Amino acid sequence: MIAEYVDHFVIATTDVFRTMLNCVPKLGDLRWSAEDDEGLGPFHVSAIIGLIGTVKGTIEMSFSEDTAIAICNKLVAGDNTKLNADVVDALGEMVNMVTGGAKAKFVGERMSTSLPSVVKGRNYTIKHPSGSRSVDIPFESELGNLLVRITINY
Repeated sequence: MIAEYVDHFVIATTDVFRTMLNCVPKLGDLRWSAEDDEGLGPFHVSAIIGLIGTVKGTIEMSFSEDTAIAICNKLVAGDNTKLNADVVDALGEMVNMVTGGAKAKFVGERMSTSLPSVVKGRNYTIKHPSGSRSVDIPFESELGNLLVRITINY
């Protein structure tokens, strides 16, 4: 079931980057996330939004600090040099726009989204309910690399 949704998020991520950031991210190799994945490697900031309704789960967009700052600066024509409230707000808006774009493609599904949250730090792990399945969708862009993780609760 989750595989059906991957294209929605690839298209939505590409559309948001093209429209809002004037850059086109390059899709990497998809992979299923292992239940025991510890941490997110070089990604130290994650924007997370929940899906509620006939489809339940979470969408995470994870970035390095440099990529997060570059995205914020491009989005709002800013000059941030540190991970601050403006960057956190921009990342919350990015996950909101990507999820909203993908959600519009879910034909026949009834769903809502939660408010976005942003987690930052060097050593954090995002745990999901048992029985969940996650797929990682990596992208490269001129602003830096990012990872979109779709987790669906069954």
